[in-house]
Amino acid sequence: MAEVEFLNFDNLGNGAARELFDYELSKVLANIQDPNTKSDAERAITLKVTFKPNRETRDEANIGIKVTSKLEGQKSVVSKIFIGHDVQGKPAAKELYADQNKLFPSAKENVTRLEAKEATN
Repeated sequence: MAEVEFLNFDNLGNGAARELFDYELSKVLANIQDPNTKSDAERAITLKVTFKPNRETRDEANIGIKVTSKLEGQKSVVSKIFIGHDVQGKPAAKELYADQNKLFPSAKENVTRLEAKEATN
């Protein structure tokens, strides 16, 4: 006669509890490695198992398994914009970035461009 396997975490819900936990664990680990989250924020996994026994004989129960995770949200991003007008005079904005060219071109170009020439000795 086969030995009876009593209820434990590995066979809870025919293995569903372990699968759900592993899924949430992978989300937590990915969230920890995400550079867009706060590195030292606490994350959590909650495993909730509910038991609802039958009313009369109390010799059986329905179980519910729910696994959830609390992850760190994405960091907010701060940037800077410059506000001005486009060539038609309409309000416009441009975001600051490293290789910024002219922000708000004017209708008339009032800069004389010079050609670079090699120096002669």
